[in-house]
Amino acid sequence: GDGDDTGTFNGGTMGGNVSMGNGNDTVNVGGGTINGAMDFGTGNDSLLVTSGSVTGPVTMGDGNDTATLSGGTVTGNLDLGGNDDTLNVMGGTLNGNALGGTGNDIVTMTSGNVNGDVDLGDGNDSYTQTGGTLTGNLLLGAGDDT
Repeated sequence: GDGDDTGTFNGGTMGGNVSMGNGNDTVNVGGGTINGAMDFGTGNDSLLVTSGSVTGPVTMGDGNDTATLSGGTVTGNLDLGGNDDTLNVMGGTLNGNALGGTGNDIVTMTSGNVNGDVDLGDGNDSYTQTGGTLTGNLLLGAGDDT
């Protein structure tokens, strides 16, 4: 529900959706499988995937959000929503598009795979890749981008 919520998934299988509601929410996926959509609602949210898998779209909503993928797999679009967002791909695999929306977004890719597009939308966005593989298109949209 609404408020600042924390969810930690380290094993097992969840067959439904994860809805965090509005607030500054944190989800850590360190193992196991989530077979459903994840919706963070509005707020400054954080997603950390170090192992395991999420099979379904991830919608972080409006707010200054941070998503970090250092292992595991996310299958479905990762939508960072509006405002100023950060995506760190340091390992693992995103089988879908990374969507930044409006705002000044930052994507840093040092390892891992994005099997889809990175579309940062409008805003003054930054994309840095020093490793890993992006198999789709890089779309920076309107704004002063680097």
